[in-house]
Amino acid sequence: MLKDVKRIYFIGLSIVLLVFATLKIKGMQQALFWDEILYGCAVQMLSENIRFSPLAIAPDFSRGHPIFFHFLYAKVYPIFGLSPIIGLKLTNLSIALGLMTAVFWITRKIADEKWALCATLLFSLQDLFFVQAHFILPEILLSLLCLLSIYCFLKRKFIGLFICVTLALFTKESAFTLWVSLGFTSLFFREDLFKKLLTLFFSALCISLYFIWQKSIFGWMFFPYHTQLISFDLLDVLEKSKVIFYDLFLRQGRFIWIGLFVWLWIIKRKSIQFKEPLFLALIFITSYLLFCLFNFYTSRYLLSILPILFILFGFSLSSSPLNPRYKHLFCALSLCLSAGFLILDKGNTDTRRGSQDLQLITKQMSSYVESKLSNTSICTDYIIAQTLELPCAGYIDQPLNNIQFTGLSSPHKYAITSSYNRSLHLSIHDNKNYKLLKKFQKNRAHINLYRRIP
Repeated sequence: MLKDVKRIYFIGLSIVLLVFATLKIKGMQQALFWDEILYGCAVQMLSENIRFSPLAIAPDFSRGHPIFFHFLYAKVYPIFGLSPIIGLKLTNLSIALGLMTAVFWITRKIADEKWALCATLLFSLQDLFFVQAHFILPEILLSLLCLLSIYCFLKRKFIGLFICVTLALFTKESAFTLWVSLGFTSLFFREDLFKKLLTLFFSALCISLYFIWQKSIFGWMFFPYHTQLISFDLLDVLEKSKVIFYDLFLRQGRFIWIGLFVWLWIIKRKSIQFKEPLFLALIFITSYLLFCLFNFYTSRYLLSILPILFILFGFSLSSSPLNPRYKHLFCALSLCLSAGFLILDKGNTDTRRGSQDLQLITKQMSSYVESKLSNTSICTDYIIAQTLELPCAGYIDQPLNNIQFTGLSSPHKYAITSSYNRSLHLSIHDNKNYKLLKKFQKNRAHINLYRRIP
């Protein structure tokens, strides 16, 4: 009987994965969006001559990041036998489905199948994850590697730990917070201390050699543009803390179930048996948030810690002394809040469902400019410039060479403003030297084409 009940939840997981993949089919056919242009085009360039080297991708496209993400995707996407963009999006979706499966599998280890399925379903409804699941960006891969690293660390699977931590470090620099968290936890929970520290040492050695190699080639270890964005200014940190607090705790009503965990920790902290896992989770979340505070921040960076929060959610429901009826009601309420926000939200950044609106009108604008204004000078923002200059982004057939994104002081006959860059839009919107020629809009997303008055 018990086996039959467990089988039902595994069937439920299969259905959740299938429905999720089906909902993402439409996104497979979309052109590259926002930062996806840099990563997607970089992978396509690498696929022409695949090698694991800082020289394999121009720094303007790699942004100085270690290239495991690019290398892996360049190797995998041709397997699908489809166009590069669709193949790359399918690759990312496959990893996203793997991440959902990992959330379920790990949650059932510390709770049970019912709450594991609830946690996985709730995780799949988070806009940060749902939107990013088919985007060609490293955050989904990094999130999976961080989660598997923590699992291997707690299970003392040292070969798996070395592989996952090393690959996480070779995916993005923010994985250094994972390495620090694992090392710090090792010093507090000293079982197998030598093996843990030795494993982490060799992971650090591998990535250090890569960055030394990169410095010998380019003269810098980390991309200069990124290091310039590091800020310890108090006002800047406070402003980012407000944004992060909203993204992590208020968005989609997450404060409700995070509150459940805090309450449970207060009343049962002496009897909880998972002290090392909880310590590691809190240290990793804290260190990762500090990294975000002092560096450039965008919402999708939180994907590395989001799965951990949902595993804690499943554990909290399983361990809670609440009546099962109230647990089910609480879970249903959380699912309704998340689903409602996901459906109704019209924001058009790369972590909001409204991004598809901005993608659509970007395609319309690019087609119009390519057919009508291909031989005239145009001033615009950096993202629009990429869509018009890089055929690999999927918007145009031939690159346009007359695009400027250095500001209004550069010579130009036309200007394009958009939801990508509010400051440029505001500087032109009420400027009498420009006349609105054409407007592309869907819901909150907008792109305006102006003609400069001589």
